[in-house]
Amino acid sequence: MFAQFESSSLEQDLDDAFVELDHWAVFGSLEQNRLVSAASMYPWMGKANLADIGVLTLAPFRGQRHGRSVVRSIAQYACQQGAQPQFRCRLDQQESIALAQAAGLTLFGTWEVISPDSNEWELE
Repeated sequence: MFAQFESSSLEQDLDDAFVELDHWAVFGSLEQNRLVSAASMYPWMGKANLADIGVLTLAPFRGQRHGRSVVRSIAQYACQQGAQPQFRCRLDQQESIALAQAAGLTLFGTWEVISPDSNEWELE
């Protein structure tokens, strides 16, 4: 079922979401016996109390609460396991921000990442 889900997804969506079947926990949403949304989580940077969540919903099923459902469920599971769920996304990903808010998550913080291709890395 997960293999069919992956083959129905765009490669960029798979890379961005980082949803993997071998993560610590994986939750899914089905429609007509088809996996249409999946979320997975893993300990972030080796810290067992932070659980990084990734989620992906197939394009034709977005906006139908599948993503919200799996994010809520996996975040609740993380809390039950003594972990703090963490949902990261870029600030220009309005759909991801809306999904996080719909799932009951709140903004904790932001950070800036300097790209290795940036001029800020050049030494003078």
